[in-house]
Amino acid sequence: MRREGGSHGETAGIPRFHLLRSELGIAAVVRSTGLIVHIYLPAPRHDLSRRIGLDFPEALPSVTGSNGKMEKALGRLLRGEAAPVPFEELEMAPLAPFRRLILMETGRIPRGKVRTYGSLAAAAGRPGAARAVGSAMASNPFPLAIPCHRVVRSDGSLGGFGGGLALKRALLEREGILFDGRGRVRPEFLI
Repeated sequence: MRREGGSHGETAGIPRFHLLRSELGIAAVVRSTGLIVHIYLPAPRHDLSRRIGLDFPEALPSVTGSNGKMEKALGRLLRGEAAPVPFEELEMAPLAPFRRLILMETGRIPRGKVRTYGSLAAAAGRPGAARAVGSAMASNPFPLAIPCHRVVRSDGSLGGFGGGLALKRALLEREGILFDGRGRVRPEFLI
């Protein structure tokens, strides 16, 4: 059974993944019924294949290639270029309301800027919820599209990141963010 009207021509209900190669590693986008249900950060191919297999054992490779707006945007972002992110392609409905709120607020952090966990909580109307923001960032199913790499500790240090701190720093540097001698984001990049 084919999904009607979709540009991805995928079989309804079966998740499909598309790999995105970059000099940072291979990233992946997983779609189900046309919407993106997960984005994987760049990693070595064998690690990525294992993670997709564990999370989506029924997933198959995409039959149509990289024709989605998100795949094109992520390719540009991985090259360090600016790209509008089509948030409408993300399957946000299953997420808890607070998590969805935090992720949408994270999506508003402009390229070349960072926010602290605490300021992100305050911007979302939940001052004092920095730890909850950290949890939302750690379980972000849409990294790169929802730029959790742009969220740092209050002292400008990187904090955590699912792809490792070296990748977080590399992504920030590609966006023009500079660091001080202690490896902390310089204050002029904080909003």
